Amino acid sequence: MNCFYHPEKAAVAVCQVCGRGLCVSCADIDLTCPACRKARIRQSVNSAVKYLIALFVVGFIGYLWDFMGSASRSEGGLSAYLLMSICTGAFILYGQFQTGAKTLVFSDPASYLTHQLLNVFFKATLSFIIGAIATPIVIVWQTIVLIINLIKIHRTR
Repeated sequence: MNCFYHPEKAAVAVCQVCGRGLCVSCADIDLTCPACRKARIRQSVNSAVKYLIALFVVGFIGYLWDFMGSASRSEGGLSAYLLMSICTGAFILYGQFQTGAKTLVFSDPASYLTHQLLNVFFKATLSFIIGAIATPIVIVWQTIVLIINLIKIHRTR
């Protein structure tokens, strides 16, 4: 088998994504071809952009809503950060770490409703606590990933 990109060279590896033959100069550390590497970088850029736009929109809504402020004082920034923190915490808790559902049986609707309300309150509180710490870190990290990957895309053109 010869290299897909350099037909005159013998393949020393196979791309782990598409199965194309790769020569020494084309093989990456993770054994992906240039096209698959570029696709992975573009996917990372799209993911970072979507996440940052979603956080911006949620923050903007919180800023306009200003539910933390009073008639005499605006706390739009605090409202925005609270919503962004809950979204980031929920993403970290439920977007990354999937847990299996447990079935609970309740004898009356009132206890079921109480359980559901406590569950929602607990999840929102936990999401806020995790998000309050992680939101600035995640925003900086996503921005760094975006910049690095845009530089990589620009260099490969």
